[in-house]
Amino acid sequence: MIMFSKKISLQNPERIISPKSFKVKDLNNKDLNQLIDIFKDRIEAFYIKPIEYLINKNESDYGFAILSLCFTVLDTLSLYFNAQLLSDEKYFVTFMKEYLKPLDTPCKSGFVYYKNDIYNPKYKLQSSNMTLIEALWRGFRHGIIHNGKVSAFGQYDYFMSNLYREDDWTEKKGVNRYELWLNPRRFFKEVKGIFNEYIRDLKKKSPKTPLIINFIIKFRSDFGNGP
Repeated sequence: MIMFSKKISLQNPERIISPKSFKVKDLNNKDLNQLIDIFKDRIEAFYIKPIEYLINKNESDYGFAILSLCFTVLDTLSLYFNAQLLSDEKYFVTFMKEYLKPLDTPCKSGFVYYKNDIYNPKYKLQSSNMTLIEALWRGFRHGIIHNGKVSAFGQYDYFMSNLYREDDWTEKKGVNRYELWLNPRRFFKEVKGIFNEYIRDLKKKSPKTPLIINFIIKFRSDFGNGP
């Protein structure tokens, strides 16, 4: 089944899509599996391989950069999964609940939000029913991408053995002072597994399923003439 015609795009036909010399003009007359392969090459080359390079250096100082790239991968996949233009917590959560179910559990950590750069205590209260997936978005993804840091009540530990842990750093009763710690290396292992599973699902699902339809809509929106 041909997904793109020769009049595919209003974009520059020489625009690079992936490092394997794939350009917008190369999408002409490509079928679904070929488009999936181009998408796979793009994510691997721009994100997965750079993360692996940083991890192989085994430097704890690279943890922040690793997490930044990991959340960029998850953001991208969530947009394709939901056929959306812009990132949003609900799209991230929907995608992660499908591909990282073990983290769809209650989170003790209370991430603080700010309004107009002024601390507002009421924003902390909404974390009482937060899941670990929501905490990843609010504290790590949102903090790293928008604030250049992990938000309050979150840290990362490059060398701990588990994927995550929650520590209570105060003995004061009735006060939420749990911190969510994330291991960048272990988290990347999960992210890479999610990416590979998503690609496998794209390869095996029927073209009429929402997963494939959303992928095509998003791909055309990004590199073609829109859905």
